[in-house]
Amino acid sequence: MAAPIVAATAALMRRLNPDLEVAEILRTLKGTARRRGGRDAPWGPELGWGILDAGAALRQAATLDRTAPRSRARGPQRTRARSVTLRWTGSDPAPPRVRASGIDRYELLRAVDGGPVRRIATTRARRRTVRVVPGRRYTFSTAAIDKDGNRERRPSRPDLRVVVLRGG
Repeated sequence: MAAPIVAATAALMRRLNPDLEVAEILRTLKGTARRRGGRDAPWGPELGWGILDAGAALRQAATLDRTAPRSRARGPQRTRARSVTLRWTGSDPAPPRVRASGIDRYELLRAVDGGPVRRIATTRARRRTVRVVPGRRYTFSTAAIDKDGNRERRPSRPDLRVVVLRGG
């Protein structure tokens, strides 16, 4: 009789938090089961991993943020200055009823004159002043990382293009 109840609890966990993988659901079910001898007791032939605690499993599933954060850089598109100040915003969305962990840090990415994209900073700040060279074209992007380690994918297109004009 336990199998249908465990399957239903796993389905409720997936409904609550659709980003959970099967391995995480199994680990949560095993880790929240009540056991004789406490949580560190091993598997046993009488109770397997223990007695299902569906409420504890659902509460823990609501704390597992697996959604990647989002961010976007902003700044001037043209300048004659030798430096530009970039600002960025970020959000850490999560499914309803799941606690978002919040953004931990940002990576600032840059490409010069169509060259390769390189990380130039990892920071918790939301702005940075970057030196630029007249006559060059720059692209900037950000990638956010949340407190649970979820990482925003590198954007396929830059957030910002900056042309540094010659002369002053």
